[in-house]
Amino acid sequence: MPSHLLAIYDRLILKRPVVTLLAVALLIVLVGSFARDFKLDASADSLVLENDEDLSYYRSIRARYGSD
Repeated sequence: MPSHLLAIYDRLILKRPVVTLLAVALLIVLVGSFARDFKLDASADSLVLENDEDLSYYRSIRARYGSD
């Protein structure tokens, strides 16, 4: 890493630990406040692409033999 970037990092982050910790805590609180609205749909239907070749092959085999 170039020395001027290390100097900037040293001046902004390492020489002001209280400000850095407060900024990180504020960021965590801000992100955490939106966490309750976060929804993750990890069902099989949402993870499979509709135009997937494997999906069409699976559906043809399932139609032929009738069961999973």
